[in-house]
Amino acid sequence: MHKLDAVSDAEFIFGALLVAANKMDTLLERTLGRYHVTSRQWFLLLILFNLFESPPTIKEAAKEMGSSHQNVKQVALKLAEKGMLRLERDPKDLRATRLVVTEKSRAFWRESE
Repeated sequence: MHKLDAVSDAEFIFGALLVAANKMDTLLERTLGRYHVTSRQWFLLLILFNLFESPPTIKEAAKEMGSSHQNVKQVALKLAEKGMLRLERDPKDLRATRLVVTEKSRAFWRESE
């Protein structure tokens, strides 16, 4: 019996999706390399520009990304180092940090479209 014969259809589909996602991520990383932005940083910016009318909290952005608060915070900090985001304390809830896009981020988005 061939090893692939033992793989269920669901396992095969899941594996194929992982391979496709990996290839897409690799292509996106190559494309974004000239802007010095990673695919995760690009994805966070995509979410910030398209899903929120006002600066979201890290927690809100993490929920939309399907990621943890800690992972989104790390990505946001890298974008802040590049001047593409500001992390600001919410004046109404000092425990919450809001993600504010900058003009540099808007310029990146216009240029990369």
